[in-house]
Amino acid sequence: MTYKPGELAAIADRARGKGTN
Repeated sequence: MTYKPGELAAIADRARGKGTN
């Protein structure tokens, strides 16, 4: 699965609980 730099950041932020839902 290929992720874009922005997507990786979004996934990381979501994992920390500070992502925009």
